Amino acid sequence: MRWMYLLFFLGLLFACDLDKQQQKHADNRPQELPEQEADSVDVTYSEQGTIKFKLKAPKLVMKEAVNDSYNEFPEGLHMTFFDKTGEKNADLYANYGYDDQKNRERYVRDSVKIITSKGEIFTTDELYIDEAKDSVHNNGNYVKITRPNGTVVQGKGFISDTRMERILIPQILPSTYVLENEETE
Repeated sequence: MRWMYLLFFLGLLFACDLDKQQQKHADNRPQELPEQEADSVDVTYSEQGTIKFKLKAPKLVMKEAVNDSYNEFPEGLHMTFFDKTGEKNADLYANYGYDDQKNRERYVRDSVKIITSKGEIFTTDELYIDEAKDSVHNNGNYVKITRPNGTVVQGKGFISDTRMERILIPQILPSTYVLENEETE
C-alpha cells in the first residue's frame, strides 16, 4: 500500500512539473490582443504642442501583439497636414490606409489624392509616409499633378517631405504646361 501512495505522489510531482514547463513555453509565445474596431474616427497627432496632422476615417481596425501594433483603415481615410506654424498645407484622401505606430510609418493606396494649400492636386495609386525620416514617396509609380493654372505634370516616382513643401518627381513624362502671359507696361 505504501508503494501506491509513493507512486501516486511521484505522479503528481511529475504532472505538476510538466504543467510548469508547458506554461513557461506558453509565456514565450507572442500574446496577441483581440482585434478592436471603431467607427467614425477623428484623431489629432501632435508633437511638442504642434499639430502635425489630423486623421478622419469611417472605420479603424486596431491590431496589437507584443512586438507589433498597427491600425488599418479599410474603408479609407482623410488626413490634413499642417506646417510648423500650424497652418494647413495639404489634404490627403485614400480608399485604404495602414498605420505602423511603432515605426511611425503609414501606407495609403487606392485612389490616393493630395490637395495642397496652393491648390495643386496630386493623384497616384499608393504612397508611403515615413514620419521618422520626414519623407513621402510612391516607389516609382505613376503620379499626376494638376496645378490651378491648368498645367498638368505627369511622371514616375514621387518624393517629398511630410509637409509637401519639397517635391521631386524623378522621371517626368509628357505633360501639358500652361504659360501665363505677363503684362508689361
